[in-house]
Amino acid sequence: MERRNLPKTLYFLMIAVLGTYLFVAPLVGLLITPHFILLQLMTLSISFNIIAGYVGYVSFGHVAFYGIGAYVTALLVWKLVLPPPLSVLFGGLGAALAAVLVGLPTLRLRGTYFAIATIALNEAFKGTILLLPDEVAGGSHGIPQPSIYDPLLSYYSFVIITMGSLIVMHFLVSSRIGLRFRSIREDEEAASTMGINVVSVKLFGFMISAFLAGLVGGMSYWFTTYVEPDSAFNMNISIAMIAMAMLGGIGTLFGPVLGTIILYPIEQLLWTSLPEMFLMVLGIAIMLLIVFLPQGIMGYIRSKFSEYRTFIL
Repeated sequence: MERRNLPKTLYFLMIAVLGTYLFVAPLVGLLITPHFILLQLMTLSISFNIIAGYVGYVSFGHVAFYGIGAYVTALLVWKLVLPPPLSVLFGGLGAALAAVLVGLPTLRLRGTYFAIATIALNEAFKGTILLLPDEVAGGSHGIPQPSIYDPLLSYYSFVIITMGSLIVMHFLVSSRIGLRFRSIREDEEAASTMGINVVSVKLFGFMISAFLAGLVGGMSYWFTTYVEPDSAFNMNISIAMIAMAMLGGIGTLFGPVLGTIILYPIEQLLWTSLPEMFLMVLGIAIMLLIVFLPQGIMGYIRSKFSEYRTFIL
């Protein structure tokens, strides 16, 4: 095997190992719900990594697209009686459309301004759902749909989505569009000078990121058969996905996966043992990551150990 092909081979091998474990877990008696939540956080971290790690725009309110995906899925199942898989797909497309509508003005902002704008976006969507009549979007009571409950089918569908997103990410990042993403991240003005249509490329990255987050929202609705504004647009989800992506290393393919695998059990332990201090501890953890490990685990290995640099995509 040529050395230049080794990183790609290792990446796909890790996907195969992870996918096999997630597929086998329910068959050997392991609980589905914790593994479903793991998939949820992992895929959201991958979604966040697209816009933050590769395009260079940190979306603090990224959970908005998760919520939009959940609500589009719920409304299609409730109002049109569409099958859950098709509704989930439209949930992702609805989130991507929302990304286009809000991305055109907000992607002209940078840094803190963009981050604050995405938080405002999340609160705006949440407030809209609450203001709509209950017969339109469920209001504060939410949208229950127990008739679609099928935890095993929804779980395995989610495994396919997550593993598929990891495979697609490799080809996306390795393509010409991936190179343009990184060019904008490193120097937006220079990228524009080189002839890159910066606005279109940023918007495309935002759409792909939102589409994946919308799929997660739709899958979460299918699994739980319930959605309401506080849980769908919960900023805690944004905080968790950011922390997990940063811990593993944004701007790397496997970083968000590694960060989720490490941080998810710790998060669950904190939630059960120190629920009143959960957000404070998680916030401190993010601050420490920014100060002492800004590149995450994968980024640190890539920058400090040159002999392993070629193994990290």
